[in-house]
Amino acid sequence: MEIEKISRVNTTTVFLLPLIPLDKGIFDLLIPYKGKSTRLLNAYLYDEDVDKYKTNHISVVHRNHQDKGFELFENSLTRSSYFVDSYDIAESQYSVKVFKIPENKLTTYNRFLKGKYSEYYFDDIIDVLHFDYLGNKDFVTQVFRKDPELKARKEQALGVCLDGLELWSIYDNKYDILTRDIKSFLCSKKLTPNTEFLNT
Repeated sequence: MEIEKISRVNTTTVFLLPLIPLDKGIFDLLIPYKGKSTRLLNAYLYDEDVDKYKTNHISVVHRNHQDKGFELFENSLTRSSYFVDSYDIAESQYSVKVFKIPENKLTTYNRFLKGKYSEYYFDDIIDVLHFDYLGNKDFVTQVFRKDPELKARKEQALGVCLDGLELWSIYDNKYDILTRDIKSFLCSKKLTPNTEFLNT
């Protein structure tokens, strides 16, 4: 497993997490912690150890950084009408929040599972671009549109013809499903004390 890929934004986060109606910026930290400006690790199709949420759900993993805004952050997530469960992993360093995919988003969810990004409903494309978890709206817009210029660049870089194909790969089981390998890696990370509340 490529460890550096665990921390990178995965396909589920970019194309599926925006289907859950949450406040934009909900994962942002007011004060960066360990160089991170977000609580969000990634979203996953499901946790391989939890069978009951393997379809029509999404598992969102966030850091349990206990700052002054943490309680409000957690309450905002758990008050969502699509929230169904919460549990900690990696010795409670991270939490998993499970959300049900809204009924009106299930068609797009199924298109995601097939890697059919260009077939997303327009409203869902707007949501993906609004949340912009990748941090590159222009690129994601080109993916949705099957932009000819992007297609040509990818064909040149890959040395293959992409006629009729999507311009973003289908999700990767290794990084878009919360596996034991990912949880094991997260568990091996060292905890450091948070001194934010000392002497207050």
